[in-house]
Amino acid sequence: PEIKIAREIVPTGEGYESELMCTVTGQRKPEVKWYKDEETRKPVMSSQRVKLERSGHNHILRLLKTQKEDFGDYICEAKNAEGSTEAIIRLTGRPSRPVLESAVAEGGTKSPVLTYKVESYAPIEEYELLYKKQETGEWISLRPAVTSSPEGRIFTVKHTLTDTVPGVYVAQIKAKNSYGWSEFSSLSTFPREHADDLIETEQLASSINDEKSDASASELRISVALVASLLLAHFYC
Repeated sequence: PEIKIAREIVPTGEGYESELMCTVTGQRKPEVKWYKDEETRKPVMSSQRVKLERSGHNHILRLLKTQKEDFGDYICEAKNAEGSTEAIIRLTGRPSRPVLESAVAEGGTKSPVLTYKVESYAPIEEYELLYKKQETGEWISLRPAVTSSPEGRIFTVKHTLTDTVPGVYVAQIKAKNSYGWSEFSSLSTFPREHADDLIETEQLASSINDEKSDASASELRISVALVASLLLAHFYC
C-alpha cells in the first residue's frame, strides 16, 4: 500500500480540535491503524474524545478538546497481503514552520524587507532571524519585533535588513511560543540591489517630466503667437 500525508507537522493548542489525516491506496484493501509514539507504539483507540474516521481513501484521527499529553508523533500504518507501510505525523503545540510570503526592496536604500507567515495557537513570544551573504559562512542573528495577530492563529513577522551591502543573501527564521521553538523556515534566497539603480531610475523619470514640461511650454508659446498673428491680420483687413 501507499500512504500520503498533507502535513508532517500539525500545530494545535490545548482545548482545540485537532485532525490528523493520511491518504491510503493499494491494489488490495489495506487495513489502517493508528499508533502514538515510535518507541511505545501505543494503539490509538476510539473513545468519546478520540474519533477514528474514514472518507474514501482518507483516514482521519480526530482529537476533540486536545490535551497537552496528546502532543507527540502519530504513526499511520497501512497493511495488506502485499506488505505494510507507515507515515509519521507530529502533533505539536509549537508554532508551525514559518513560510516566506515576500522579499522585496523598499525605500531609497533598496534594503530587503522580508515578510513571513507562521501559524500558532498560543501567542508568539519571540522570533530568531538568521541571514548571511550567500558566499560567506557566518550567520548574523536578529530578533524581529513580535506583534499581535489580527488574523487569529496566523502571525505575520516583517523585518527590514538595513545593514546589508549589494549582493545575494540567504535567510531563515523560527518562532517561539510557550511550548517551544518551531523548526526553521526553508532557506530563502534574495538579492540586495544597488541603491544607485533606484536613483538613476528616479533621475530618468525626473528628466522625462522636465522634457515634457519644456515641450508643453513651447507649444503654449507657439499657440499664443499664432493667435496674436491672426488678430493683427483681421484688424488690418
